[in-house]
Amino acid sequence: MSDTEAIDMAGLDREVCFALRLAQLAVFKDLTTCLKPVALRPAEYTLLAIVHANPGLQQNALGAVLSVQGPNLVTMVDQLEARELILRSPVPNDRRAHALHLTAKGRSLLRQAKTAHAKHQARLNRCLGKADAPDLIAILNRIAAAEAWIGER
Repeated sequence: MSDTEAIDMAGLDREVCFALRLAQLAVFKDLTTCLKPVALRPAEYTLLAIVHANPGLQQNALGAVLSVQGPNLVTMVDQLEARELILRSPVPNDRRAHALHLTAKGRSLLRQAKTAHAKHQARLNRCLGKADAPDLIAILNRIAAAEAWIGER
């Protein structure tokens, strides 16, 4: 018996929170490995993909949809801008807001990253099975949408 088999998990292995966390770690480990050749982290890939699909998206709206705190998002956008992958431009009539666009270099890197991401997604779908993936996504979306009541006491 291995060391981990002998550990009593105190029932945590039957709880949604613990199972979600372990699954998230496994999925992100694989995604991080897939994106490494294109020098992107999962959060950066996500940001580039969303900005590409929504050119001119305001930075604050991106932070809201991703549930990322303002200072953390600013740091990530600063880094992507320094790599010349993203362009931040002022929004007319709102001096505090910034619109985001991918540069040509950003679009090119995103195309490469999407190929890497597709390989990751195919492995994940094989693990889940074609029939289970849509159900799991629906369940996870339900949990994410329930954020407001999860914190209730």
